[in-house]
Amino acid sequence: MRAASDGVDDRQARAELLEAVDDLRAEASSATPDTGAVVKKAGRLRAAASSIGIATLSSAVGGAVEAFTSLAVGGAFG
Repeated sequence: MRAASDGVDDRQARAELLEAVDDLRAEASSATPDTGAVVKKAGRLRAAASSIGIATLSSAVGGAVEAFTSLAVGGAFG
């Protein structure tokens, strides 16, 4: 996702996207990740990518969000 974000010209949108990536990563890798927080942060990431409107970025984020959501529903995060 970081590589796909290199093509984003809007600095604020790119910063929001990368912040959402970092927040999701931090929650998922914490000692006691919260399922609700993971799902919420995954949704925030998807929204940030959608607002940018680059197909490759949306595709990369969509795949990652789908994976995180599936893991969360399966009980992988607390």
